Amino acid sequence: MRVHAIAVSDESAKPVKDVWGASVEPDKTPLSPAACIVYGRAGAQDRAARALKSSPVYEVYLNGRSSDPGDSTQGYVAKFCFAPDGANGRKLMTVKPDMPAWRSGTCQ
Repeated sequence: MRVHAIAVSDESAKPVKDVWGASVEPDKTPLSPAACIVYGRAGAQDRAARALKSSPVYEVYLNGRSSDPGDSTQGYVAKFCFAPDGANGRKLMTVKPDMPAWRSGTCQ
């Protein structure tokens, strides 16, 4: 997949707020499933990143094209949050459509 832009938004805010985004330099090599885009440091035209807090649900959107000419997918979206995990810790959780956090915008 060739990623052209990435955007992260806070789904708990009404209206939804942009948290971070960047345009990514087109690369000659598609990203592999093991590749990482580091939050707040994607490269070209990086916007200042806000700290990600515990509880809000965030949405990440990757704008890009598959390297397969038969695949018309132009982007991918996922939701996640940081849930409390014991003594001041937190853990990353994927938020799926059947979870209450998907609708409420907060992770508990």
